[in-house]
Amino acid sequence: MKRFTLLLIVVVIAVLFVCEPVYAGILSSTKDWILDNAIQSIIGLIFMIIAGFWGGTAWGKVTLKSKVPLNEATDIIKAVRNARRSDSPGGTKMTSEEKDAVFKEVEEFIASVISAFGGKT
Repeated sequence: MKRFTLLLIVVVIAVLFVCEPVYAGILSSTKDWILDNAIQSIIGLIFMIIAGFWGGTAWGKVTLKSKVPLNEATDIIKAVRNARRSDSPGGTKMTSEEKDAVFKEVEEFIASVISAFGGKT
């Protein structure tokens, strides 16, 4: 029963953590908010739980190394999404500046993967 209560409290805190800015009226649309903030918040919450319960184990240490590349991957998704929006400078087509920004994010992702799992860059 203790574990169920603890799990229930963790789930309630997670829901409040993710939904509080939407209820506060800070953001204009839910879709933009989910893509811009909720994904990063959920990733942070998952890695916080992993660090708390399994951070000292070998599996936990390897998993925690993957946090930075995962955040960089979400930055790539954001850059492509912002470049493909209708209100971007090129409209739904990507301009060369927007492509450069996307490729910069890809370079940062590759560098983070190499530094996390392969060594130093």
